[in-house]
Amino acid sequence: MSGAAIFGVVFNGATAAKLADAPAALRAQMPDSVDAVVRALHRSGIGKDAVAWLREAIALATRDLFIGMAMNAVLMLLVSLAVPRRFPEAPRESRAGAR
Repeated sequence: MSGAAIFGVVFNGATAAKLADAPAALRAQMPDSVDAVVRALHRSGIGKDAVAWLREAIALATRDLFIGMAMNAVLMLLVSLAVPRRFPEAPRESRAGAR
């Protein structure tokens, strides 16, 4: 799984969790899936409270995504610091003696 796919899972998961927690008064205006959030925001019949809820869902998902990216960056930094700059080389045998 690529890094972009992992971050997509984080973003979509956070958005779906926020949509599932929508108040009962807004549930009828909520999209059926995460993929339909942008279309729902552009729909003319959606109320201001529903728009605010969807924008908050996107904001929270973006925050979670950036937290995940920051954690990934710290992990990569720690790995790069833990790996030695040079690996020890085994001594080479003389080519004449190897035959």
